[in-house]
Amino acid sequence: MAQCNYCGEHTISIPRSHPACEQDFQIGEMQITMEVASAVSAGGDIEGLPSRVAMVARQARIPEQQMRQMVIAGWVRAVEKFLKVRVLDEDEERRLIRLEYLFSLTQADLNASDAWNLPQADAA
Repeated sequence: MAQCNYCGEHTISIPRSHPACEQDFQIGEMQITMEVASAVSAGGDIEGLPSRVAMVARQARIPEQQMRQMVIAGWVRAVEKFLKVRVLDEDEERRLIRLEYLFSLTQADLNASDAWNLPQADAA
């Protein structure tokens, strides 16, 4: 008997996951990415973000490495949102740097995304 990719319990379904487990994972993935982008771009509670993200990951059974990738995706989403409108201001840049610190993101992590290659809005 196969094991569920998410919870590790036995499953007879193909693909190897319970529908409820897969749905929880997908909801958790969206929630983490949106939490990160919101905390950075809307001036939300960035200091409480690591505990909120960890709680969502636990509930959705998201492994730490995948959670990290979701945090990076949220960081990229925030950068994209900022650059669609204008050049980053000092507060936005400070919040992005704080996010990097809180989640121990490296420059290599962030460079792996293509956020730096987005066309920037005119500063004028």
